[in-house]
Formats: sequence, C-alpha cells, structure tokens
Amino acid sequence: MEFFRDTDIQFMRHRYRWLILSAAFVLLSVFAVFVRGHLNLGIDFTGGTELTLKFRSELEIQRLREIVAAAGFGDAQIQSFGDTENGEVLIKAPTVAAFLTLVGYSVNDSVVVFDRVRENLRQRRSRSFEETINLSLNQTLSRTAITSGSTLLAVGSLLALGGDVLRGFAFILTVGVIVGTYSSIFVASPFALLWEQRFGREARSRRKESKVPRRTAFD
Repeated sequence: MEFFRDTDIQFMRHRYRWLILSAAFVLLSVFAVFVRGHLNLGIDFTGGTELTLKFRSELEIQRLREIVAAAGFGDAQIQSFGDTENGEVLIKAPTVAAFLTLVGYSVNDSVVVFDRVRENLRQRRSRSFEETINLSLNQTLSRTAITSGSTLLAVGSLLALGGDVLRGFAFILTVGVIVGTYSSIFVASPFALLWEQRFGREARSRRKESKVPRRTAFD
C-alpha cells in the first residue's frame, strides 16, 4: 500500500535551513531541561520498577519510605499520586538500566532511508549524491507515513484514553515518533549530504582535479 507515488520533493534544496532550525530546537531543549527546571524522569527513561499503590487510609510518606528502605530499596522514589486523602502513592525503584525505545525507533527509520540510498547509488551511478538522497526520500515517503501514522494512532489512543499512569509514557512516545521521523528526513539526510560533499567521493574528485596542472597555450 502506498499513499504517495512518483513524488519529486526536493528535500535537500533547503538543507541548511532544516539544520539551522534543528540546531535551534536542540539548544532550546537543552536550555529548558538544564536551565529552567529539573526533569522528573519516568520509568520509561530510567528503567526499573514502578508501582502504584492505594491504601485504605492516608499514609505517611516518611513511614512508607522507611518500610521500602528496610526491604532493600533505599534509592526508591516515593510520591503521592492522585488525591492524598485516597492514600494513593507512586513508587519508582531503580531494579535494571533500560534503553530508550525511541532511540531504536528513530535509528530504524534512518536505516530504512539510507538502505534505499545505498541501493540507488549502485543502480544510478550517474546521479549526484544530492539527487540520490532526494530520490530515496521520495521512494520511502509512503513507508514513513504509514509506519509513523499507525504508531501515532496507537500512542494517541493511549494518550487520550490510557489514564494518568500511561499518559506520560504515551506523550513521550508521541513526541518521540514525530521527532524521530523529522530527524530521519531533515537531520540525518542533510548531514550525510554535507559529509559526502566535504569528505566523500565528490570531494576527493574535486581535490584531484584541482591538483592536476592545466596546460596553457605556451606549453
């Protein structure tokens, strides 16, 4: 199934603008995280075990910390969850280091694009590297739209209907899928093109041509 056929979008034409925009977003994110506030990372980032407990009556957090520490989880984070009167608490125990699901998703999307670039480089040697990247991005556009769209439908449902416990995880996945798809097209691909132009085959060819002495009319 394909949503887009025979498209000819010149993604690399404005590559410098996309890179500048991406760098601005990165700097803004770093400022927001490390300057403006502290992140309260969820279990999907830190790894480990997360428990949501509800007691019959309101419980003292300090007393619960002592009980959890006595059980061997002195580094556990404990905080009230929902209404304090309902005795709901959230316990995060750091038990195993976890890899981010979103990193794998973004890398997989980039691998698909560059695998098509590799195939096109073999089949169409007469094209420039910029033309090859544009062609590959257009060829994988339907796959990217279907994969990202179906994932967004799933995590969007969790975001809307998943409740308080899943809402944070679903929000992270939603933003991650969007950013991962964007980075494959507008970050990874322009960087590959810039690398090829400066250090790749085209750059080596230009350097060789510049070193060849030119014959003049007096030779």
